[in-house]
Amino acid sequence: MIPFLDLEAEPLFGLTANIASAPLSVLISFVLVLGVDYLGLIVLRRYFFLNDTQFIWVRWQAICVGAALLGMVFYPLALLGYLTRFIAQVLAIPLLIFGFYHGVLSALKFADRFLSRNFFKGLAIQKPIDFLEFVLCGFLFGYVALSISPVTEADSLDYHVGVALQILNTGSFPFSPEWFHSRLAGSGETLIALGLSIGAEQFGSLLQYSGIVGIFGIFRHCFNPTASWRVFCVLVVLSSPVLVAWVASPKPLLLPIGMTTAALMLTLVVFCSDENYTKRLQRNAFAVICLLIMTAAVTKMNFLMSGCVIGLIALSLMLKKSNSQSAFLIGFLMFFIIMMPPVLWKHLHYGGSLFDSFISPFPGGWIGTDEFEKMLRAHRDSQLTFPFSLLIPDGLGTITTVIGFGVVVSVTALLKIEEFVTKVLIGAAITVTFLAILFGQKNARFFMEPYIWLMLAVLIQGKPQSLILNKILFSGVVMQSIFTLGVLTMGIFALSLGAFTNEQRDAIMRRSSMTYLEMKWVDSILPADAKVIISSRFMATAPRYAIASDWKSYVPKEHNEIVIYQELTARKKPDFIILSSGPDLPPHMDHCDGVIYAGPFRSQIATRNPFNAGNPYDVYIVKLSFPGASCNL
Repeated sequence: MIPFLDLEAEPLFGLTANIASAPLSVLISFVLVLGVDYLGLIVLRRYFFLNDTQFIWVRWQAICVGAALLGMVFYPLALLGYLTRFIAQVLAIPLLIFGFYHGVLSALKFADRFLSRNFFKGLAIQKPIDFLEFVLCGFLFGYVALSISPVTEADSLDYHVGVALQILNTGSFPFSPEWFHSRLAGSGETLIALGLSIGAEQFGSLLQYSGIVGIFGIFRHCFNPTASWRVFCVLVVLSSPVLVAWVASPKPLLLPIGMTTAALMLTLVVFCSDENYTKRLQRNAFAVICLLIMTAAVTKMNFLMSGCVIGLIALSLMLKKSNSQSAFLIGFLMFFIIMMPPVLWKHLHYGGSLFDSFISPFPGGWIGTDEFEKMLRAHRDSQLTFPFSLLIPDGLGTITTVIGFGVVVSVTALLKIEEFVTKVLIGAAITVTFLAILFGQKNARFFMEPYIWLMLAVLIQGKPQSLILNKILFSGVVMQSIFTLGVLTMGIFALSLGAFTNEQRDAIMRRSSMTYLEMKWVDSILPADAKVIISSRFMATAPRYAIASDWKSYVPKEHNEIVIYQELTARKKPDFIILSSGPDLPPHMDHCDGVIYAGPFRSQIATRNPFNAGNPYDVYIVKLSFPGASCNL
């Protein structure tokens, strides 16, 4: 049971201690998301004519806009050290109220429309349901069903949820140089903290699903293709297997993609269409564009590239519309409100120049961070040669790491480049793809933005003239859709049942969440006030005050500057260290100032994908001989 509005609340360590009982957790999460939608809708109704056919799709971006507004407030609060659990709970209450009101009002409107028709006559279907529309509905409902599953994704169990819990327990964004992965966090983690402050475990993953909703709204309402071609194009995007992996995770990925895509479309609709929109509407659009792309950039560093590309396009078009004064004023104002706080925070805490703090998550030249960054850039989900790794998996364990057949469909955008809007979409997609190849990981999730933008170009261009090409594309997408729906269904049955009962959640976490089982054992052994060094990277599962040691993988033991991280660890006065080893092997305890306190406990590598499940291993708890002692792992 989590404390609610308790000024004297003790820190709560570990994800399990910070969530409400099932199914209350998922209900709170849904109401919070409705509150975010209501907040975004207020802004969009104020600045856009949502009833106008040109802007119907903008209504679907309300959650993206609402989340961006919350991030603009919560992130600076965390950086300044004022986002305590109590403050987060106080700020969450209005969202809950707005969400409940918004939900009831929407339900009443739906009921009114439902009752105003002769429902039973409507049961006689006038025309057969199109197969593609049926499959499309399956994806939309399937993704939301998967997004309510417990948090089991590896990065989320490390720094995404781990940083959020650190914020709630300290009120501050963590300054932990020894925790390398924490330096990858951004404003998205403050939104996860908002949800966890009132026990909403699924709030983060539902926000990621909202990114898919926004993209769906764009494909459904933008431009004027035939209905069948519109459904085909959106199905190409939604059937990408990589979405199955990331919709069930609070990792800030799909929501920022939704933000940047909405910003690009707003740029095209307002500044590239034949409509002569007023200066006021152009200023409103540019302000929302800046809000979305800058929030995406401070959410995760790789969105800085796409944000800059979209920002330059929007700025050049504003200048072309003779609106330069407003463009520079709005741009600079939003930059200092959204972008500068994290830049200044990194500069003050980690050192280095302001420019380094702007373009890099690792300013200051701390030992080991260069090696860590090289590892991140070199990480591959697939062993296949790029770009074939975007198209097909290299095994059952990487099924959900590819974009799939949609890569082939998106390339057809290059066959006919006529309209200016199409040229902008393709130019932006090619530029971001080139930047991602140079500076990012060569994994499918880093190319989702240009892929979606190319598919929007395909949507605008319409169905290809070649009948043979149409049959090939249709057959490929149908086969991929059936396959991905099958994987999605398996994921729902494997993970989502944990949203409904505590017993189901515990069973799913044991089977699919790395270190969950061993941390339950640690919780039963260690005193409540223990401070523990974690030799794994799954900080969010630790039921005690946890100290990261991931730096040891990137700093040679003989390096003179290793003492920096040793001193940082010693200042936190750890009492225990958790070590693991292979079955029937003692733990590696060279130069260890301590003795085995408990163990071995037999655990097993647990993953969401059953084909990636690993071998068992033993876990030991080592009691350090004095506070601040450690082991050479």
